[in-house]
Amino acid sequence: MAVTANRPYSPLAGLGRRIHDWWNRQNTLRQLAQCDERDLQRVLHDLNVTEPELNDAVTRGAYPRLLLPEMLQALGFQPDRLGKKYPRVEQDLRRVCAQCPETSRCRRELDAHSAASNYSEFCFNSSTLEALVTEAAEEGKRQEGEET
Repeated sequence: MAVTANRPYSPLAGLGRRIHDWWNRQNTLRQLAQCDERDLQRVLHDLNVTEPELNDAVTRGAYPRLLLPEMLQALGFQPDRLGKKYPRVEQDLRRVCAQCPETSRCRRELDAHSAASNYSEFCFNSSTLEALVTEAAEEGKRQEGEET
């Protein structure tokens, strides 16, 4: 697992992304308003959230672009592999991430490449992420022991 050193953060560095994210939020809100009940229920079930939680997450900017995949990458995980190995854990991580009030700080930490060092200070998923990091480290040690 690699932890990237802190880099200075420029307020302008993420401006284009923030504008793009705002546009995506508006599109997502429009699409949700146009969903039929069956499709909406499927989305809510897949994300394991209620309709008010989903609306709140979209309004805050957590959807459609959750920060979880980026946080997992910052911690040295491949998000698609985690979902295959632990689908329910990933679903819970997504649910918590979507409801998190710290998305602005998370975005800043990810942009500054300091999230891997500081996530335990602000991330509501920190205990689960720490358990995954510990498990990955133990698995790496076991694999090294098997190779020798």
